[in-house]
Amino acid sequence: MIRPTDSNVSRRLLGLALVLVPTAALHCQSVQLTNGSGGGERQAVVSANGRFVAYAAIASGVRELFTVPIDGGTPARLTTGADLRVGRGTFDSWPALSITDSGRWISYWNDTGVHVVDTVANTDKVVGTSTLFPYPHADELAGTVVWQQEVGGALEVMVGTLNGSTPVQLTSGSGVGNRFPHARGTLLLYQKPVGGFQELFLYDSGTQNTQQLTNGSGPGNRYGRLSLDGQQVVYEALVGGTKEVWVIPLATKQPKKLTALSTSGDRLAFMSGDQQVFYESPAQTLDIHRIDQDGSNQKVLVANVGGGLRRATVDVHGHVVVYQAPVGASLEVFRLRLCREATANGYGVHGTPSTGSLSSLRAWYRCDLELALRTSLPLGTQGLFVLSTTQIFPGIPFPGAPGNFLYTGVDFLLGRSADASGTLRVTVPIDPSMAGIVYYQWAVLDPNANTAGLVTSEGTRLALQ
Repeated sequence: MIRPTDSNVSRRLLGLALVLVPTAALHCQSVQLTNGSGGGERQAVVSANGRFVAYAAIASGVRELFTVPIDGGTPARLTTGADLRVGRGTFDSWPALSITDSGRWISYWNDTGVHVVDTVANTDKVVGTSTLFPYPHADELAGTVVWQQEVGGALEVMVGTLNGSTPVQLTSGSGVGNRFPHARGTLLLYQKPVGGFQELFLYDSGTQNTQQLTNGSGPGNRYGRLSLDGQQVVYEALVGGTKEVWVIPLATKQPKKLTALSTSGDRLAFMSGDQQVFYESPAQTLDIHRIDQDGSNQKVLVANVGGGLRRATVDVHGHVVVYQAPVGASLEVFRLRLCREATANGYGVHGTPSTGSLSSLRAWYRCDLELALRTSLPLGTQGLFVLSTTQIFPGIPFPGAPGNFLYTGVDFLLGRSADASGTLRVTVPIDPSMAGIVYYQWAVLDPNANTAGLVTSEGTRLALQ
């Protein structure tokens, strides 16, 4: 995972905007994805890969399950006559739907039990018998579905599988209130009462250990969730009678308060995989806010959209925010894109270095895109990052360096050196108004590779759209 620290380099790389086509600011505004969805809530959720949205809507008088692409298109109806349930009332806070990272599996419940829809196999399986507000959550990493089910007068945590294997009861004698389980890989988060308050507990299926994470949180539900990287827990607890957003890094288990809202209502916080928390503030017409895990950089993303819960969910890097908002007499699904989607395709060939081989790497951290070249060359090896709006293919051979080619024009050059792993990196901040196609490659100094002492990477076509 990248964490850009060289602000000087980031500023220099803003020059990338000069070779990209600027677009209207409308792209980074909210886009309505649904229309005429009928009564009740949409309960929209976005997959961690940021490509698919699942939601509930009324069709022929019955609440059904739908999906829609993240940038809009024709919704796909996945159920017929399902009559999805969405909780105890119109605005029950905990989500009734979940979607896995790839968008393949979606969980819901109705009067026949807990369901998992496989959008690839086109199946809809009943994986659990609970119909009493189970609030299922599907997790692709472990292939599990977790939900709450009444056992002996209390709601207990059940663990099933995406393929419908016999579920296992995880907790017993949990007491009053909801468990609201949430799973990510080997970790399972839930709440149960301690000293009269609902507190968070974390179960690790790898070690089979359970640990209490919170204490003295005050009345109401914690609405705890694991972050999309599985390294943090985000939840809400009372401070001076007001629910505030808290985060617990699992490395330290030390809770930290992020907000000082001093307003009423649930926050329904959701945490990306890049240490950003998204929540709502009822004092400002249920606006959607974003804040870093250290409490800095608080920002209002969506404001003044009217009544009802927003229920914001995001992809792993926080590129897109999906939420519901009123349109006329119904709630509809909206998408806010905070940075462009990038598609990279390599062309040509990597040259042969004196040791090992070359490989291209790309990684996101929030809206910063890292473009890297992995080598087996020593620490401090010097290289050039070459960027252009012009593609050269087939490439131009380098004299004295057989098998090495220039695949791009030379509009922009940046010198970099290899780190201890032999990797050369640049970080490009991607603004939502940037769009277009550029080409880049690396040229690395390697005196032992050939007569010219130079080895080049493949070319890469990078499209921002």
